[in-house]
Amino acid sequence: MNGELLVKRRRIPEIDLLRGIALCLMMFHHTIGDLYDIYGVEAVAFQYDSWFYQVGRPIVLAVFLGVSGISSRFSRNSMKRGIRMVLFSIAATALTIFVDGFTDVGIILFNVIHVVALSTVVYAAVEKWAQRQEWIPSQFPRPQDKPKETVYQPHYFTGVLIILGSIGIFIAPMIEPVLPQWSNNPFL
Repeated sequence: MNGELLVKRRRIPEIDLLRGIALCLMMFHHTIGDLYDIYGVEAVAFQYDSWFYQVGRPIVLAVFLGVSGISSRFSRNSMKRGIRMVLFSIAATALTIFVDGFTDVGIILFNVIHVVALSTVVYAAVEKWAQRQEWIPSQFPRPQDKPKETVYQPHYFTGVLIILGSIGIFIAPMIEPVLPQWSNNPFL
């Protein structure tokens, strides 16, 4: 142990439950999308009905992105994890560009994984800056750090991001028709 302070990290079952539900709903959404778009199964055509596409889908996205944001607060190194996700996002986009050359399925330029990756990097940078300004205490103080008398000022940054992200998710279907058509991909 070498005199290091070891903290046992516990999982929060409620967050894990919400994450699991959101992942199952996303898998359901993508499965029925493939069944309809690729195989033409009419039984799952409800995916494009307004109640599902403009209400159900944004709720699932809001839960998934909210849980991802909350999880970022508990991460020891959000920046490292965010950079790995950005690299994965770039690789996913490159792969869809390559596959689109053969299949004309479509290119994924910016999707949920891109949103989570970019949000994680931005959150990690802002959190580090806020800790330097002593607006929020460091979540993982190092043993060599001297204890400071910092008055904790509640920060509302996470809540503001969740609210703005949720508003953005519900506004996206209204903005989508205005944007230029970049891809044939129905999941953009």
